[in-house]
Amino acid sequence: MAVLWTLSAAASPFDAYDAEAQFRDALLLPDQNRLYFAVNNRDEIWVFDADNQSRISTIPVGRGPVALALAPDGHTLACVNRLDNTVSLIHLPDETLLATIPVGESPATLAAMSDGRFVITNTFSESVTILDPGPPVLTTTLEKAPGFPSGAVTTARYLGVIGRIEPQLTLIRLDRLAERSMVALPDIPQHLGAVSGDRFVVGCAAQLSLVDAAARRIIRAKEIPVETMAVYRDEVFVLSERTLVRLDSSLAERERIPLDFTPTRISVFPGALLALSLRDREWRLLPLTETPPTAIAQPPPELMPEAPESPEIEVPRKKSLFARIFKRYPLRTSERYVAKPTAVPTRQVAKRTITDALRQPTEFGSLEAGFEPPDWTEPLRDVEAEKMTRDLQTGVLHLENNVRLRMGNMLFRADSLTHSEDTGEIFVKGNVQVEQESSRLTASEMRYQLPVEEEEAPETAPEEVSPLAAELDEQERARQRLSVGKLDAK
Repeated sequence: MAVLWTLSAAASPFDAYDAEAQFRDALLLPDQNRLYFAVNNRDEIWVFDADNQSRISTIPVGRGPVALALAPDGHTLACVNRLDNTVSLIHLPDETLLATIPVGESPATLAAMSDGRFVITNTFSESVTILDPGPPVLTTTLEKAPGFPSGAVTTARYLGVIGRIEPQLTLIRLDRLAERSMVALPDIPQHLGAVSGDRFVVGCAAQLSLVDAAARRIIRAKEIPVETMAVYRDEVFVLSERTLVRLDSSLAERERIPLDFTPTRISVFPGALLALSLRDREWRLLPLTETPPTAIAQPPPELMPEAPESPEIEVPRKKSLFARIFKRYPLRTSERYVAKPTAVPTRQVAKRTITDALRQPTEFGSLEAGFEPPDWTEPLRDVEAEKMTRDLQTGVLHLENNVRLRMGNMLFRADSLTHSEDTGEIFVKGNVQVEQESSRLTASEMRYQLPVEEEEAPETAPEEVSPLAAELDEQERARQRLSVGKLDAK
């Protein structure tokens, strides 16, 4: 497969304009010979000529653009702005800004629907927004989406949504948005696409699953490492171990294309595939030959065997620095902030007097505070901030402005966060919020400090312990760790 256009980190037109520009998504319009790039830290869309690689224009959008999508009519371009929770609608080819529409909190992904609408996933508000560009512009918000939704696409009759918490695909009828059903998956889903026949292709770390929405089950599975994925016109393109694998809509393999670089995102357009490496700041535009329809004809549903139960596959996950710290020590809060925890309404909480509530400290993670004990071994994910700096000599990491992150099913927000590798201290300040389901804690600041090292007890001969007892002991130690931090509730 020949390369039409290569942009490398060494000689890239992007670096010629701005060496620090951060690109998050790209969109190709072959008929106009235009490439549109979402530049996250410049709050702009850059437009390039695909032939001479020159930048033609820039389109101002909202803060932190991360995703682009084009309506089927080819005239409405949508851009998700993650930092100000909006979507910009742009008219093409004159590049006029039509409207800026507020959506949910921390929108992350965007997909065009066949009827001209767009579907957006909102990570921190755990919702999905269906946006009709109009006129007039209309939005429909679906609450209680899968935990931390990370992808949503539609077929003719169904909306499919995946999240980063549960190994499942949520199916929603487009004509009855209140009706939902779940399809269990072998692992946490990472990628989602749609093919004809109301079917979804779900990519997990080591498997592709073809889901029949009407039957609500997996009808075919293919074991393959999935690094990134794209679906276009009933074809599935998977990046797997520096090889681009091309499959038809029944997951039958059609072609393998070796690559000499590792893209982190791929997008397919008429006659071309756009591969992007965010780490290397490298983009490549590859020609794509059309496959005859007969070559990718889908077998009738009754001939497709049910997917066998997939064995559990352990996927190694790299532990973050925060994960290693939280695994050993609990979170402690300072005495200088005011917190107003809300109890979970479905639980029975032990009664306390007003005096007890005001004077006695409450354990972080207890029922009285309205929070379930968090799993401190979980790594921090979806870390966002407008500014991030790290001192290489002192090892101090500082996040500033609109700091947002999550750990397990807990959300953390603040104006700033400072972490010292040497002392292990973490200091969060300004509009601090901790949320878990219906419980919320607000504070002016939170400080985590290492507990005083305990004296080691003299070594004794180890006693033989059964695996079950060892597991119970570990759970008890985890419970004790969680009860060390104190929270003054006022």
